[in-house]
Amino acid sequence: WHGLRLLAIDGSMADLPNAAAVREHFGVWRPAAGGECPKARLSQLFDVLNKVTIDALIAPKAEGERSLAEQHCHHLTETDLVLMDRGYPAFWLFAAIRAQQAHFCARMSLTEWSSVAEFVASGRQEHLLQLKPGYQARQACQQRHLSSEPLWVRLLRLEGDQAEPIVLVTSLLDTNRFPYAQLQDLYLYRWPVETDYRHIKNRLEVENWTGTTVSAI
Repeated sequence: WHGLRLLAIDGSMADLPNAAAVREHFGVWRPAAGGECPKARLSQLFDVLNKVTIDALIAPKAEGERSLAEQHCHHLTETDLVLMDRGYPAFWLFAAIRAQQAHFCARMSLTEWSSVAEFVASGRQEHLLQLKPGYQARQACQQRHLSSEPLWVRLLRLEGDQAEPIVLVTSLLDTNRFPYAQLQDLYLYRWPVETDYRHIKNRLEVENWTGTTVSAI
C-alpha cells in the first residue's frame, strides 16, 4: 500500500482460570449479572495485509489499551502505517508513533476533541490541522520522554450509512501521494485484526487454559 506496511493495533479481553494467584495478578471482572471472572487484557500489533502478528502482549486488565499500544511502538519503522480504532487517539500516543518515524490513521471520537467537533461543524471533507497538546498531554509526553511539539495532522470526514460521519486523523499529509479518494477505505483495512481475535478465541480456543498460574498464562 504505497510502499507502507499496514499495521493495526487492537485489544481484547480474555477469560482466565479462577485461581487465587491469577485473580490477584490480572484482576477480576465484576459484571452486572453473573459471578466474578478473572480477566486479562490482550493487545497486538497486526500486519493486516499479510495477517501476521508482529507483537503480542497479555497484561492485567487494569493496564490500559493505550499503554499497551505504546509498548508496541518499539517495533515500528519508518515504512509502517498504524491503524487504530477510536479508543486509542491521544496526543502522546501519536507522538510515540511519530518518534519512530512511522505514520498513523485513527478514528476519532466526535465529542472528546474540540478540534474534531469544529471540523464536523464546518462541513469540510478534509482539513490540515496543527494539533497542539494541552497541559495533561504535555505531562504525558514528558513522563514518556516524548516530544510535545505540535503535530501537523490531516482530518478526513467520511459519510456512510450511519447518522453521524466518521472522522479519521492521519499523519499522511501529502495530498498528491495520498488523495482523499484513496484514504476513504483505509480505516476498513484494520478489520482483519478483529477477525484474528475471533480466530484465536473461537477456533484456537485460547481461553481454555491448561495452566492455572500467572507464569502459565
